[in-house]
Amino acid sequence: MNTHKLRHFTLLGLALAGLSWAGLGAQDNAGGGPFGTAGGQVKTAQEDDAAVIADQLPLYALKVCPISGEPLKAKGKPVNMVVNGRLVRLCCGGCKKKVAGQEEAVIAKLDTAAIKAQKKAWPLSTCPISGGELGGDKGPPVDVVWGGRYVKVCCKKCAGMYAKNPAKARAKVEAALREELRKTYPAKVCPVSDETLGSMGEPVETLYGTYLVRFCCEGCVKSYRKDPRKYVAIVYADCK
Repeated sequence: MNTHKLRHFTLLGLALAGLSWAGLGAQDNAGGGPFGTAGGQVKTAQEDDAAVIADQLPLYALKVCPISGEPLKAKGKPVNMVVNGRLVRLCCGGCKKKVAGQEEAVIAKLDTAAIKAQKKAWPLSTCPISGGELGGDKGPPVDVVWGGRYVKVCCKKCAGMYAKNPAKARAKVEAALREELRKTYPAKVCPVSDETLGSMGEPVETLYGTYLVRFCCEGCVKSYRKDPRKYVAIVYADCK
């Protein structure tokens, strides 16, 4: 092979390799890494766990350690850990070591507590996944717990959606809850700024456990995140 042809194939090989690596890089930035990405930055396992804990803590209903059965504060400040995407609260570090091998039993206890605590106040009369009537032609509604949140759906097919696509299922449920809770929202002003809701454009909304919270702007959401319960209690007396 002459020098010109050798140089041609070498450059072609490098170009193809470059395209291959570029494709891999694009996949990583789209969330193909082990922990997913946000804004092009890979989140660590610790950051993911912290987000799960912050998100699920307002919904957490089990008042005792699922391992020892002792009250959560029996030995001081409860120990938080994440098991299969769920917040688990324990009475001590010793119990943390005993969770391994008991994950399903522990989560079953969390689900039972969540259903007992949240079911009575479930506000929707239709399935948040299909939009169909609860208790209609498909039979009795199905109770599920997704990420610590109790959800009532119309059938087993809808109950299985979370396992297939958690983000989509969560988005549907939260959108339906916000729409329903907005109808009876008790406040006319932002709990952070005391400005009238809507005075700065469309209010910004978030869910704190089973509570809807509305703000006048994104800036107030930043203040809220520093001490959520403080601001939720301004809107809802029963959250004090």
